[in-house]
Amino acid sequence: TNITNMKRALDHFHNLSTLHDWRRQAILDGEDNVSSWRDLDEAQRQYYLQEMANDPYPPPILEDNSMMMGKLMGRYYTQLRTFFAFDVNGERSFEGKDGKLETTTCCALLPDPDESVMHFRNYEAEMRNMVHQKGYEDLSAKQVSNELFGHLQPGSKVAITTRLIPGGDNSGVDDIVHELQRRQIKVRVIGNQTGVQDFCFLIHAQKEIVGYARSTYFFWAGLLSNATLIRSYVVDSKSNRKNKVTNQLLGGLIGWGQDADPALLDRFNVTIYSKTAED
Repeated sequence: TNITNMKRALDHFHNLSTLHDWRRQAILDGEDNVSSWRDLDEAQRQYYLQEMANDPYPPPILEDNSMMMGKLMGRYYTQLRTFFAFDVNGERSFEGKDGKLETTTCCALLPDPDESVMHFRNYEAEMRNMVHQKGYEDLSAKQVSNELFGHLQPGSKVAITTRLIPGGDNSGVDDIVHELQRRQIKVRVIGNQTGVQDFCFLIHAQKEIVGYARSTYFFWAGLLSNATLIRSYVVDSKSNRKNKVTNQLLGGLIGWGQDADPALLDRFNVTIYSKTAED
């Protein structure tokens, strides 16, 4: 029964991934009305409630304001990596904008072995006015270049995955590229891929994978990746402290616990960066 329930849960997550792909495409199309995201969140909530009400064996999905994710991941790190194996040769079908069924491969582009891979979550473009209100403030482009990637030498390579195509309104990606190129770092932005293909790109990083700790998308990519180093960062700023984001991320999401798997502790690095005055 537990296996059956877990398979049901994965089917639900597949449908949720389809919703997130729709959300990503809506951003690319310029549909950035905040109320639409709230409508989507409520639709997801109602979907789960309906499914669980109609299913005598509902999937193990709980809604909680204080999940012990960090400790669970820390203790069962190796087992979870085995259970959630990614099918690199798989295909995924979804309903396109014209209503027709489309099929894409789960993987497309892959990172170079010596490439630092960054997931740029880009809250600024997606949430705009809600960034400071909800505590989603990220590093500036200069800080990404000089602090987050300050260890890289000229000629080093960086690949950036993001939800938005660079050059889009307020995307911020171009600024990061510009700042890195000023230091003679070779940068490429991975665009025009599905969310699943970007996830595949991230977990195939070999040198290092870098991303904001508040992004659960990056969090899972880091857990399932084979990168030598997983660098998760937390942004300490006035608005983030006001929303208790800094302490929440450090103590809740990435509080691995005393019995955490040594393999996880050796690879997963968490660093706090303070938002500078110029930003």
